[in-house]
Amino acid sequence: IAVEWESPLVDAYPNTAGAIERELSGNISGDVIKINIGFILIGAYALAVFFKFDPRRSRSALAIAGLVSCALSVGVAYGFTTLIGYEVNPVVTVLPFILLGIGVDDMFVLEQALSATDKTAPPAERMAACMGSAGVSITVTSLTDLVAFALGSTSSLPALAAFCCFATIGITADYLLQISFFAGWMALDAHREAAGKPDCCPCCGPLDPSVESGCCGCFANSCAAVKAPEEGLLRSVLRRHYAPALARKPVQVAVVVCMAVWAAVCGWQASKLSVDFEYRWFVGDDAVLQRTFDVEDEYFGGLPLDVNLVTPSSAAFDYSAVSSQLLLEQLAVAAETDPWVDRSSLVSFQRALLAWAWAAKGSASLESAAGGPPSSLADALLPPADYYSWLNEFVTASEGGAFARDVLWVDAAAPGQGLSAARLRATQLPLTEAADEIDAMDSLRASVASVPIEGAYAYGFQYLYYEQYKVIQREMLTNLGLAIAAVFVIVLLILAELRTTLLVMLCVLLTDVSILGVMQMWGLTIDSVSVVNLVLAIGLAVDYSAHVAHAFVIAKGTHTERMQSAVSEMGTAVIHGAFSTFLAVLVLSASQSYIFRVFFKQFFSISVFGVAHGLLLLPVLLVLVGPPEMPSDGDAEEPKGGYPPAVPDVPETQASARVAPGLPAQKA
Repeated sequence: IAVEWESPLVDAYPNTAGAIERELSGNISGDVIKINIGFILIGAYALAVFFKFDPRRSRSALAIAGLVSCALSVGVAYGFTTLIGYEVNPVVTVLPFILLGIGVDDMFVLEQALSATDKTAPPAERMAACMGSAGVSITVTSLTDLVAFALGSTSSLPALAAFCCFATIGITADYLLQISFFAGWMALDAHREAAGKPDCCPCCGPLDPSVESGCCGCFANSCAAVKAPEEGLLRSVLRRHYAPALARKPVQVAVVVCMAVWAAVCGWQASKLSVDFEYRWFVGDDAVLQRTFDVEDEYFGGLPLDVNLVTPSSAAFDYSAVSSQLLLEQLAVAAETDPWVDRSSLVSFQRALLAWAWAAKGSASLESAAGGPPSSLADALLPPADYYSWLNEFVTASEGGAFARDVLWVDAAAPGQGLSAARLRATQLPLTEAADEIDAMDSLRASVASVPIEGAYAYGFQYLYYEQYKVIQREMLTNLGLAIAAVFVIVLLILAELRTTLLVMLCVLLTDVSILGVMQMWGLTIDSVSVVNLVLAIGLAVDYSAHVAHAFVIAKGTHTERMQSAVSEMGTAVIHGAFSTFLAVLVLSASQSYIFRVFFKQFFSISVFGVAHGLLLLPVLLVLVGPPEMPSDGDAEEPKGGYPPAVPDVPETQASARVAPGLPAQKA
């Protein structure tokens, strides 16, 4: 709505019922450019990671196939979910980021596993080895994400339930596409690599053996001076420096102590989190409507809140009966005596009707509960036979015009048919705290319920928000609890190792505690938007820990060697997945939309603390209290697919005398 107003004396601040919805839609539409930039950043980062200076080992074309796979999962999520009847709400707008982040993370894990296989082995054996190890990892993470969201779809919060349904279908599609569509392209790329063909043009013939670097071989050996290590720069850093550092006792003690202190600080901060929500948050910071809200808060923020006490239709409650008229007065008294209601604010059409009839019809025409004419107005009741006709006469007269909207006729032309509904009006005391608002709503509802009028209820527009305050904390704890329980069962079934599963769950819980603590530090509250991201954090936190845990379980050697092997093998994929997600949401930090800003803050926390617990605390815990090496048949024999050879079983005290496959020796 456009309002043109010019006056040197009066300023106009318009606000309408649909203004917030229009502003919210405008904010999200205005952030389309930022969303597209985020997608481009993820795509560019994936291409950069998959690119190698050796045109045979480079997999840029495979990265494009993976991104297409992610895009298809987004299409399935929106298409299928809307097909079965769910509507897109503002919270669902962040779903593409989530699916793209999860899909790209799976891409990195699968590609890393394929690159780690024996390149001299046949492509079929390489794919078998890759899917046998990395396939299990992405199955764990995808199943945990899927189940966490599936349980969230049962929430009583409509926004959370709808979002979780979209996410459940999207993650299912993403996983199926990764193990079929993307895996198929991986197999084709393995055949291309075996044939010695360039990445950018797999249809071309094999490259000359003398070409070791260059842009797809177009400029032979042009990049020899900047050629990265055979295993990749990041993986080389993790293997040569980071993993050995975590094997040192002083570092392990420092990690455990620092993480314990941080968890305590975040737990303390999380205990201070409050439930709150203001609809102005959905309006852009630079919107004109924000000034309207400022004026309302400054001049009218301390005004009481209007509430209605609604009574049912005449079919269920005969307003004309003497007993019903007494109940209406009892309802008015119950509202007046409610501690959260302004006693002087009650407006009762029944009381006004009696006062009008006392003056207009005379006391002799009225009745009393004891029979006969009333002794005073307080004892007066309307004759049942004249009730509806007199009520109609009253609300159409000038004296009762103010009460015309308090009664709704079945048929205004035939008052004798009675009322469809009626209401008494009152105002509640001004409130600012969510706990007080919930108590005020519950108190008035209890006051109404104490009067035996079947179908009567208390309602105010602000109750829409109070209801959210009332259930949001319970819904958050319920959904987080169910998600954690489901994740525990799935991780335990797939890893088949209780101690490792407990360590993974500890990291997940500590990640969530960190996120809750940072929410308080960053000025966020518990509302429907942040709860969605908290449920999401359960699944993503598992992603960062489960890959490392699975690699540790299947590795051979001592605890230290297995930890170093797990960090070296899976650390690269975990870091790439977290960093690509962080890049995508970084552009949302400048968004005018409250939903996107909250999404950025919580996703930033998920990425940072998920990686910190998955690649810092978990490896240390696995060394200190991790499970022993799992026995297997044929340990001394290395499959052609590239599994590391077994390490002879020697006491832990001799760990410094030998090393895991591909790891540098440590000084005793």
